[in-house]
Amino acid sequence: MTVAEVIEEIRPLPPKDKQHILETLWDQFGEELEPYDTDLTAEQLAELDRRAEELQKNPHSGIPAEQVFAELEERLAARRKDPVGAAKADILKELRRMPEAERREFVEIIGLEFGDLNDELTQEQQAELNRRAEDALKHPGRGTPIEDISAEIRQRLLAPK
Repeated sequence: MTVAEVIEEIRPLPPKDKQHILETLWDQFGEELEPYDTDLTAEQLAELDRRAEELQKNPHSGIPAEQVFAELEERLAARRKDPVGAAKADILKELRRMPEAERREFVEIIGLEFGDLNDELTQEQQAELNRRAEDALKHPGRGTPIEDISAEIRQRLLAPK
């Protein structure tokens, strides 16, 4: 029997039977096969193994395919409408999913990589900073503590949208 004939025999089966066949084939022959992407790093392969193990332990922990496809369709439609804006939105969405330490590291790397694009202040910006500095010296208790400002900025930047 050819591969095409086997596929035609499997095609009419219910999804549960197809899944059982795939799992059985993988269990029987998976180790003989080449990895899908030979460019994966050891860390990426370890992450895939960890996720597969997690899915084995808790089969209902994954995202339903319908939801994944709906999200992909939505992202594709947004990308067609506004490619640059959609890419930015994707990046922000992924950043919000990252643990805080990773997110901070990423932002730091971006700052180091691209922070020197335009660091010079305009004359108007410099004048405004000077005005604010003079005002702060004249009225030392009137300003907002840096801790409060930092907390507000973090909340604005990291809040889910």
